[in-house]
Amino acid sequence: MPATQVYFLLPPDTVTENSLPSDKVQMEHVRQLYFCQEAKGGAKIVPELKTEHVNPPQFEKMRANIAGSFFSERMSAGLSFAAIHVPEVSREAESTGWFIGQVSEWKRLMNARHEFDSLSRSLQGRERVKFLQEYLVWFRALKFHPQGGWKPTQTGTLLLTTAAIEMMEDLVMNRYIEYLLSSRLGSHSCENVFSQVRAGGNIHPGPVRLRQMLRLLSVAQFMAVPSSATYPEDEERYYVDFLVAKKDKPIEGDEEDPLLYVPESELTLIQRNGLYFMAGWAVKEILGDCATCNLSVRSGERMPGLPSEWTNFYSHGGLIHPTKEAFDVVKRGEKLFMGHGDKLLKIQKVKKVLKDEIIQSVPHNIATHFPACHNIMNDLVCKYISLRLHILAKDTSKRFVQDTVYSSKSGFMFTSSAKVGKSAKSRGCLHRL
Repeated sequence: MPATQVYFLLPPDTVTENSLPSDKVQMEHVRQLYFCQEAKGGAKIVPELKTEHVNPPQFEKMRANIAGSFFSERMSAGLSFAAIHVPEVSREAESTGWFIGQVSEWKRLMNARHEFDSLSRSLQGRERVKFLQEYLVWFRALKFHPQGGWKPTQTGTLLLTTAAIEMMEDLVMNRYIEYLLSSRLGSHSCENVFSQVRAGGNIHPGPVRLRQMLRLLSVAQFMAVPSSATYPEDEERYYVDFLVAKKDKPIEGDEEDPLLYVPESELTLIQRNGLYFMAGWAVKEILGDCATCNLSVRSGERMPGLPSEWTNFYSHGGLIHPTKEAFDVVKRGEKLFMGHGDKLLKIQKVKKVLKDEIIQSVPHNIATHFPACHNIMNDLVCKYISLRLHILAKDTSKRFVQDTVYSSKSGFMFTSSAKVGKSAKSRGCLHRL
């Protein structure tokens, strides 16, 4: 028998007020976007969407960084965009995108660490409080299928949100404090500390062991968190720095004519829009004081014939549109990455090889569009190659990582803590604790 699909049902009033196509919120829509992006690889509109989001293992579900990247503004916008423009994604995915966007905004307000996100007496602060009040209304009426009934997550969300609103009204409106930082109301710091203390190999540490672990953690916080540890870095963004190769261990590969053949392949709608977004980022990074160079790579508005739908959809007014010539140069580089894939990581001096190949493939009429005063086309190509190589290396590393499955949480903690201890001891952190 096919597995029963689990989904949420939004209140009818919420569906009508926000002009949503359906009242269903389900993971199937996220899977549709994931498979569309992974079908041919390459540029993506939501690069954060990974396998662990659509099919998370048992312990991955508890990682804060995975939940943070899932309930994000970009995930919400990507689903809403795909529901409109990508035929393979259901039109009802717009409702799921709206739901993720609402949870993302709630998460941002309930973890406010800065004054401009806080609950205050200002007009913007009161608008944030109004959002939380409206969030309480529809989240309370949320229905779960097929189990139905009231869920513990609703109780916790309503309790936390109501407490934050009442504290704001009591402390801020009565002028005891200027604004309320909701992140100070949680116990994240305490939970993280005790999680690391227990990760030392003893889930019931005594006073002496606790003191030793606290000393160790005081030093370890300035170092990288091991990948096997039970505590992930919240909202971490890790890219493999493979470009800095050790001199005594050169990368093996061919140096002569490594990119002779590039298979022609048509980019999908998602790839074209993701590449256009990537080109805009590269242009932003190379803009300088020369007005002539800036005009050759940056367009003041959307240009016809270019796949700018995603950039327009996701932008709040600050994203940059590349010129037609700049996008053409980046597109030529993308064809190299699509044609050769992982083979590029085995080439010596891959950045130089790619740069030469891309620049040589640019027609004369496009190359002359870029002024020669500051060699802006060379800067554009180099910036794009650096970003694209990091993305390729990260994706390649993910595919080769073999996750170990543990039978229990305690087994996972003990095994991870043993590696943490060895790693710290190798650095001399345990010396004379």
